[in-house]
Amino acid sequence: EGGQTVGGISEPSTPSLPSIPLPRTPEWDITVCSVNSSDQIHLWLGGAKEQLKSLHTSMQLQHRVSSIGRTTSSSDRPEVGSLYSALVSDGQCRRVRVLQVDRSNNTSRCLMLDYGEEEVVYWNRLAKLEMKFMELPIQAVKATLAGVDRNTEKKVVHFVKQCLMGRRLVGVLVGEVVNTIPALVLIDTSQEEDIMVSEKIINYMGNINNNVHNQIPTNHPLSK
Repeated sequence: EGGQTVGGISEPSTPSLPSIPLPRTPEWDITVCSVNSSDQIHLWLGGAKEQLKSLHTSMQLQHRVSSIGRTTSSSDRPEVGSLYSALVSDGQCRRVRVLQVDRSNNTSRCLMLDYGEEEVVYWNRLAKLEMKFMELPIQAVKATLAGVDRNTEKKVVHFVKQCLMGRRLVGVLVGEVVNTIPALVLIDTSQEEDIMVSEKIINYMGNINNNVHNQIPTNHPLSK
């Protein structure tokens, strides 16, 4: 995520969190932490979930102490591009970078760095991220699903989320890492026989494409 443009805003070089190094092996132990489209996901490597749980607990305690008696004013407006500890909608604490501020309702659009998802947060639920919480590298790794066509329709994204979210899988690297974004085939090895999870998504996308094609009138140029 470091150095990439998110939401039309170029992330500054400082302050920044280190990026997690990608495995050098072709097979990765991964857990899917967010789904952005039919073919684009963010994932955690290995035991990232346990590391984040410990980090978030420490952040939550610190955040609550620093928030005692705090009120919101215009002087508390967060700085775009800066790092914060955020109490998000589910009551959990997350490391975020502010992408945009809205003075009309004292909210900020933030990127949850360890999840690859955006969240709108009230200013009084943000606290400057302390240095001790910057040591752990950004855990969310952006990846694409090899062989899956891109689609951002809500029903499609929902289907992919049902297939992948929170699952610990094996990601098999396809080709080389291009622009630091790996392309993976996802496999479930927890059963007696390995299950190619990616194939389920590919078949679903194929059915959608066939349905769209079948709805095109026979005299339409695209039907030929």
